[in-house]
Amino acid sequence: MTPTAVAAESQPSAPPPTPQQIAQYVQGGHDRLRRAIRACGTTFSDFQDAHGVTGSYQRYLRVYDREAEPCPRCGTTLAGVHFKDYVMTYCPEEQTGGKVYKDRRLSRLLK
Repeated sequence: MTPTAVAAESQPSAPPPTPQQIAQYVQGGHDRLRRAIRACGTTFSDFQDAHGVTGSYQRYLRVYDREAEPCPRCGTTLAGVHFKDYVMTYCPEEQTGGKVYKDRRLSRLLK
């Protein structure tokens, strides 16, 4: 995601992106999809496709399974939201405007 797109999502008062910025964003999405397809997707456990090939796109993931490490872009400590079976890792500075999400492991007890 481009810095402008991130800014527009986190700051509603930010100016709208220009047509050139939109085109760059769309092209970036297409490039990522092509790379992911060439790498046969992302395999975290034992998934294989019909030909027995496992995905290798996970090597491009910048924050997956890196909770408490510094963000590779801004250096902020990566945070994680813990669910029952997995952890969603994210950069609070770049992805949520500084907001740290709550742990979800015990949320079923709050109902």
